[in-house]
Amino acid sequence: KLSSIHGFARKFETDFITIYYHRDSVDFIPKGFDKGSAVKLILQQLKIKKEDLYVFGNSHNDIPMLKLTKNSFLIKNKFDEINPLKIFTSYEDLATFLQNFN
Repeated sequence: KLSSIHGFARKFETDFITIYYHRDSVDFIPKGFDKGSAVKLILQQLKIKKEDLYVFGNSHNDIPMLKLTKNSFLIKNKFDEINPLKIFTSYEDLATFLQNFN
């Protein structure tokens, strides 16, 4: 059961680890790191402008990454902190969009 996994994960909450609880999983992230800091590093290493970055997310742990560019998209969720270009109602809608993207 997922509730057992979430209960087990709570034992590891510390000042050094951020835990994101999802409906189907758990993420353990060292404090000070998130998807935003990871994407910033990738942009820097590959010399890509954030204006050329397109990101897609569906949960709270995606928010730091989604805030990096105005080319952000959400799937099935809405967050007050994000003003996405589009919110997809399903992953199938996202797949169709990507197939037709120019």
